Amino acid sequence: MSDLPDDRQVIGRRIAELRIAWGYKRNQTGFAALLGITRSSLSNFEQGLRRPTIDQLGRIRKVTGVSWDWIFHGNDDALRYDLVKKLKEAHEELKKPNGKG
Repeated sequence: MSDLPDDRQVIGRRIAELRIAWGYKRNQTGFAALLGITRSSLSNFEQGLRRPTIDQLGRIRKVTGVSWDWIFHGNDDALRYDLVKKLKEAHEELKKPNGKG
């Protein structure tokens, strides 16, 4: 899916931030189940090894309430305030040494 406007690493990072923001800091398995994907798929997405399909991204968007604009560009204008706050906290958490989530 090379026509997507962002690379795998950036989208993967956003998915990791979203997992942490949803309270699954150390639980990829639980978040993957919520999204209807395998833990290994989620791990591959977060590490930037694979890019989610449009259908998978649509499911992530629908389940978590993020926008397409946030997934692809990081624009949080259309997101709920509480989610934006949690995403920013998750972003900072991942910036810490060994902050793999």
